Amino acid sequence: MAELFRKDVWTINEHIANIYDEGELMPEATVRKFRTDQNEGNRQVGREIDRYNLDVIISVGLRS
Repeated sequence: MAELFRKDVWTINEHIANIYDEGELMPEATVRKFRTDQNEGNRQVGREIDRYNLDVIISVGLRS
């Protein structure tokens, strides 16, 4: 989203936090966690990455 709206990642994260804090959208309905694994040196590290649905993207776009 940061690239899409030409904003810093910090700014996008702040908008998303405000969207949820203000009750505009509910995180349970608009975000899904995906697990990704990657090699770092000689070990494999797993991380959870948030993926947002179109409602969040539109809301962030309106605030940007």
